[in-house]
Amino acid sequence: MLKENRFVDDERFVESFVRSKVKASWGRQKIVAALRAKRIPSALIEQYCAQIPAEDYQVQLRSAIEKWQRLHPNVEHAREKLIRHLLTKGYGMGEILKILP
Repeated sequence: MLKENRFVDDERFVESFVRSKVKASWGRQKIVAALRAKRIPSALIEQYCAQIPAEDYQVQLRSAIEKWQRLHPNVEHAREKLIRHLLTKGYGMGEILKILP
């Protein structure tokens, strides 16, 4: 009954999960890991992660960078610590280095 009426549906869950986590500044890698931990099929994960708008994703990454820099203005080895922070949020090294000056 619940599955028939789509109240319990992996596809709806993944769509909502991905959308909310991108808004919360999670990177793709962290989103994928969280969905795999919930035993969501890989095909579904790939389908919805591929639909993440590149502009929204980059805006969130830039926002995370700016927030970290505001909170840590005079940190020694700031670039390395910022990169480490962004990696733990699930952003890829290539994505980070494209945006960092």
